[in-house]
Amino acid sequence: MSQPTPSELAPPAARRAVATAAALLAVIVVGGLLDTAIAAIAHSAGASRQFKPLEAGSYSSFTAFGVLIGAAGWAIVRRRARDPRALLVRLAPLVLALSFIPDLLLLAVSAQADAAAVIALLAMHIVVAACAIASYLWALPLAATSQRRTPDQSSVDQSLVSTASLRKDRNRAA
Repeated sequence: MSQPTPSELAPPAARRAVATAAALLAVIVVGGLLDTAIAAIAHSAGASRQFKPLEAGSYSSFTAFGVLIGAAGWAIVRRRARDPRALLVRLAPLVLALSFIPDLLLLAVSAQADAAAVIALLAMHIVVAACAIASYLWALPLAATSQRRTPDQSSVDQSLVSTASLRKDRNRAA
């Protein structure tokens, strides 16, 4: 008989926490690599190398911050919303669109910002959001049913099921 591994001995909540942390770390790394590719493409398309937001240190920290804040928001919506799936379907694109505002403002106020640089930043937002959402769906999945039940709803639903069962039994007996 083989000895259990440390991960088999860990409680399910601890394993889930480790899996979530690993998923978030993976999306930060993958997002950073994709951001690097987008920055390289932007620079080859003529974006200024003096534009600080297209430097690895800048976009990497924003990527990590965005992924972690997004995961926290996702977890809050999953836990508190009456219909988390419906809310997230509306909220994710809205938050993504709002994240474009600072980048578009850079075009107006930064001498180094040009269309290629700002388009690259917008592309980074889209790519990282897509990777993050895929990671959140895996690490912090939505419930199978879209409606979260309150204790009152469950008891009402249970009594409706009981009533329906009684009617069926009466109909069969008659």
